[in-house]
Amino acid sequence: MKMTNDLYEYFDITINENIISAGLDKVKDFRKTVLYTDNQFNAFCWSIYQSTNRLNNFQLGDLASQQGLNDSHKLTAIKKILRQYK
Repeated sequence: MKMTNDLYEYFDITINENIISAGLDKVKDFRKTVLYTDNQFNAFCWSIYQSTNRLNNFQLGDLASQQGLNDSHKLTAIKKILRQYK
């Protein structure tokens, strides 16, 4: 993975805080019903990322951009963090 360990940990902490604050049952229900065009798990991952990024004043995206990471790098990390929902 191209993302640094520090940034990965930040992604992991903030995403899991977002899930806890939203409520695990609500997130599990959302996982089952998320709208998608090609891959439901990827759509779920991006939805969780976007929600978390908004709650953290877009720091996740800004920090990833500063490291030169693109969407596929971010998605790899997000999928690893959310693998229990696959």
